[in-house]
Amino acid sequence: MKITSIWDLGRALLSVVMAFTGLALLGMLFFNLLGLNKDPLPEKILAGLPFLVAAVFLAAGMYFVFGRLRKKCKSEWDFWMIMLSFSLAGMFIMPVRKLIFHLLGIGDHTPFWIKVIVYIPIIPPTYYVGLIFFGTLLGQSQFFKEMIGKRIAFLTGRKNVKHKIN
Repeated sequence: MKITSIWDLGRALLSVVMAFTGLALLGMLFFNLLGLNKDPLPEKILAGLPFLVAAVFLAAGMYFVFGRLRKKCKSEWDFWMIMLSFSLAGMFIMPVRKLIFHLLGIGDHTPFWIKVIVYIPIIPPTYYVGLIFFGTLLGQSQFFKEMIGKRIAFLTGRKNVKHKIN
């Protein structure tokens, strides 16, 4: 990992923070599913140490993914507007999920497997709508239309289809 500018340093730090945050949340979910959430804090910390190695590898991978994305962008401004679009779409999906779950009558007492069955077909498409919405507001609609078109082509197995959503 070669850091040559302040942008590279920021990208590296963002990768590390996102990796540790994601793995911490994954660890908390894992502990809650196994019923380990009532253990004292030192035991939780020791139980989470195996995630440390995974976080380092994930951070390095994210650093290189950000680097590839940055090379595809026309300018630094475009790169940061794309990153902001991803962030805003991620924050947008949480209240939407709560609204959808409320409308469907899914609450705290609903079994976890029902939540998963509802979550998988509804929330990812909603996230992509948020990406297109915020990407359009921030001037990056073409990037997100092409990205989502490529994902749809990959998921449907169509390799000879143009990767654009009209």
